[in-house]
Amino acid sequence: MFGVLATLLVLLLALFVRQVAIMRPSLISLSPRSWHLSVRSRRPLTASDAASIQSWMTFDYLNKVFALPPEFLKTTFGITDPRYPRLSLAHYAETKGVSAANFTDAVKNAIRNELSGTS
Repeated sequence: MFGVLATLLVLLLALFVRQVAIMRPSLISLSPRSWHLSVRSRRPLTASDAASIQSWMTFDYLNKVFALPPEFLKTTFGITDPRYPRLSLAHYAETKGVSAANFTDAVKNAIRNELSGTS
């Protein structure tokens, strides 16, 4: 019994370490001071803040902090996943077989264009 528990503990520890390694780049590049202040003050972010979008963020989060219509990103990218908007950009990109970085850039551009009034 002890062997099974020890093995399970080692497995869980390995999974935790792997997840931290995956998240480390995102944690290091967390948003600039303006992003932090705007989220704390609950004011909608602007087109210039779109550069701070990270792939770990969910569509729901982006809709809220940028004050976007709930269906904007869904319509823009033709998202049919029933988990929308509680889906991270990276996870959605993975399910579509595209690079998370490229998809995140596309989302940044779409939000920047929407908020600045350009298409």
